[in-house]
Amino acid sequence: MRRSRWLAALAIAGCLVAGAVPATAAPATTVLGAGADGCTSARGAVVPTAASGGLFAEALSRHVTWLTTLSCTATGIRHDGAPRVNNLLSNNWSGYQVTQHANYAQGGWTVPTVTAPVPGYSTTGYYSSTWAGIGGGFNAGNGALIQAGTTQDVAPNGATTYYAWYEIVGGIGDTGSERRINNLPVHPGDFVGGVGLYTASGAQAGVCNFTIGTCVSVPLTSSPPGTTAEWIVEAPYSGGILPLADFHTVTFSNSCWALAYVQGGSCSSIRAGGAQPISMQQYAFGSYQTVAIPGALSADGGGFTDGYYQPFQQGPPCGHPGQPACP
Repeated sequence: MRRSRWLAALAIAGCLVAGAVPATAAPATTVLGAGADGCTSARGAVVPTAASGGLFAEALSRHVTWLTTLSCTATGIRHDGAPRVNNLLSNNWSGYQVTQHANYAQGGWTVPTVTAPVPGYSTTGYYSSTWAGIGGGFNAGNGALIQAGTTQDVAPNGATTYYAWYEIVGGIGDTGSERRINNLPVHPGDFVGGVGLYTASGAQAGVCNFTIGTCVSVPLTSSPPGTTAEWIVEAPYSGGILPLADFHTVTFSNSCWALAYVQGGSCSSIRAGGAQPISMQQYAFGSYQTVAIPGALSADGGGFTDGYYQPFQQGPPCGHPGQPACP
């Protein structure tokens, strides 16, 4: 059901269909100005005006609404490259990467409903993000990380927050933190997609909420990305890696990458790029424990389900006498 909704309904600017569906021409676009809203790195919103093939043409044929203005906020939250614990074990990432010099990546997923872990181990809330991007994985070198996705957080009082965002980490276009997209709402259960794209003329980060039929694509200044593409559930960063929210599961679909987005180009599945799974460990209840693991790739090589694992309480919780302070 989720996969067919992606294939049959909507698209992100410049998206390609997994399975080598060509993009017949570069899209004609109109670039509109960004408002004085703190999004100084963005030059506005890209509004499609002509079909170009692939999912881009499908989006236009389905009459999706493309945002003509960008309203966004710098949150101070970052989605940095994966800190290295050891080979493909991370303190903040879970998902898949391909070690390829990709200049394009897309992915789709259903926004999860998040809850606080039980038993809990943080007094400052729990956080999670889901995204697709290029350039920030293991052994990616020093290039930029271009990414777009959704956030799913739980406040200390149990209130939840969901929103779409984009970010560039590193290089000449570093945004400093994520940019929350205020005029593209997302909710638990919505089917969404993210895309990162780099060309010689710059970058684009795009998010679609397929459930409500609304998309936005943001032109950005960027230096070239690092040599990976990735599809990730993340514990984001703000003064340190934040405690991971219980996201239960996130299922990715129609995820693919390309060396370049060019006329007649194709989009390769995760499997076709030499898929490398990444698992996440975090410090909880006095030790580092595995909190998220990606499952096997789907039959078409373009999807997988990432699962949350509740940390095991081996003794008194953090903050109790004789125990470490809560993060």
